[in-house]
Amino acid sequence: MKTTLSISILLLAGIFGLHAQTLQYSQALIVSNTMQTVPAGKVWKVTSVYGDSFMCVSPATPYVDGGSSFFNTKYASYVGSGFKVNGNPVFSFRTWRGNTSSPLTSIRIFNDNACTDEYSSYTRSASTYDISPNPNLFPLWIPENSTLQSNASTIFVSVLEFTVVP
Repeated sequence: MKTTLSISILLLAGIFGLHAQTLQYSQALIVSNTMQTVPAGKVWKVTSVYGDSFMCVSPATPYVDGGSSFFNTKYASYVGSGFKVNGNPVFSFRTWRGNTSSPLTSIRIFNDNACTDEYSSYTRSASTYDISPNPNLFPLWIPENSTLQSNASTIFVSVLEFTVVP
């Protein structure tokens, strides 16, 4: 019975093309806000992200009570750290910038994409949208032909590159 089971497993592995691959260390990289692509035949292991930056995002609509479409042309600001994989944001942490007199009870709304021309401040628990630092975020494996970039020039992503050896 054990022999039949062993032979069956080997046959299934051969039919479905299961084969082991190994990873050979290639180099260490630091990725900034310039988009980089994982080369063919390689995989990247993201090990950490460091630095933070003031971010200005649009639209502000999801962060304002009532969600009026008027705010689609407005901006909200936060301090955070993170990166993008294939254009999708991955946050290491995010803390919304509230009104200076009550930093956690309002979200500041701006007219411009530099978040310098303040439009208003809306009462809403800004901490609702905060993302606490997550120690389980890493490592993050990124396959070949994927893109990676940090969210700002002051944020850096530490990467180990491996060659896939068949």
